[in-house]
Amino acid sequence: MNHKERMLRVMSGEEVDVMPVEFFVGSEFLCRHSGVSTLDFFYEPDARAKQKAKAHLAFLDRFRPDAIVIWSRGQPKHLRERWKYDATDGRAFVADTFTGKRWPMSDDHYAVFMDELPPPGPYHFERGEVEVIVNGKQYFAIPAKFEIRTVADIDRLFPLEPVESVIERGMFEVIRTMAAACGDTEYIEANGIGSMFRFALGIIGFPDGYIFMREQPVVFKYLMQRLTEQNIEYAKAFRKLGADGVHCGDLWAGADLISQQDWMEFVFPYSRELNREMRTLGLKIKYYFVGNVKPRLAVLKHLEMDSLAVEESFGIDIAQVRAALGSNVCLHLNLNAINLVDHGTPAEIEEAIATQVEATGGPKRLICSLGSEVTLNTPPENIDALIAAAHRYRIPG
Repeated sequence: MNHKERMLRVMSGEEVDVMPVEFFVGSEFLCRHSGVSTLDFFYEPDARAKQKAKAHLAFLDRFRPDAIVIWSRGQPKHLRERWKYDATDGRAFVADTFTGKRWPMSDDHYAVFMDELPPPGPYHFERGEVEVIVNGKQYFAIPAKFEIRTVADIDRLFPLEPVESVIERGMFEVIRTMAAACGDTEYIEANGIGSMFRFALGIIGFPDGYIFMREQPVVFKYLMQRLTEQNIEYAKAFRKLGADGVHCGDLWAGADLISQQDWMEFVFPYSRELNREMRTLGLKIKYYFVGNVKPRLAVLKHLEMDSLAVEESFGIDIAQVRAALGSNVCLHLNLNAINLVDHGTPAEIEEAIATQVEATGGPKRLICSLGSEVTLNTPPENIDALIAAAHRYRIPG
């Protein structure tokens, strides 16, 4: 049974030979162990995202997990034409070829330090991995600030981009490249979709978006609906480019940040609509909830996902998650990425897996994974130990 078949079967509730293992791997780890620079990983000029694919493929080849989440968003055509990235004396810079201005980037290449926000581009939903810092203030999601007061502003600023344009601009080319390289045997799970709530806050501003949500609920919901419609177009692109499944996040909406009532009103309906459409497309859905999930558990199973992953913080009890979900949804283990996999021993990792498997009632419909990303300092031998320990479990149908 190859990795792709194993993942598809376990998410459908069918018997598999061993418990699958999936990782979301931090970009720093991917780059260090593949020889790809982080600058090329995020901003390579190649439209086919060959360097990003190289980093993912190196991890798959070295460790042989059953799946990894693919960092799917890349630089689309119009951004590759305008912004150029280079490194001088160990420091990275970004240059605007339209104006000739040049700014330094952070050491990890996640952020660029500008003296003012750049003008909006032609696609306002566009988000690469870069964030913009102006006078110490960080702008999330998109490097521009928009004044939104009415639904007409949303129609004007954020027209829906159809799937044909999304594919032509090349934002998700790494999915195509990965599918061509290993799609017959590997499960292609794409990231970079969902979490409409986080995008909405990123567009309005953080934390201003939380205030806007309560003071302008009609406009906020209209923005959420437009984001949902755009994410459906992205999902269509994922499927056409060769993805089997989607890593779909729920960020900035945990019970530690917004109430249950607000989550049910401003987040839940849009996540459920997106999930339903993705299922219609034939995509498997992993829903990754970031933040305090405990008050949400009673209704999460109604989101119509194929699997649920939760982070390892907030004292989340994996047994409680399984009890709330029932047996009809695949559950990801939430092993601690730092305390256990970074600093633990192989024996401790094996014991932690056994504890969580027992707490959830056995290995049926389980995927072994971490509650967050594989970090830069994770010992490779601990990843080997985790995979070996998980693969000792057989999952019945």
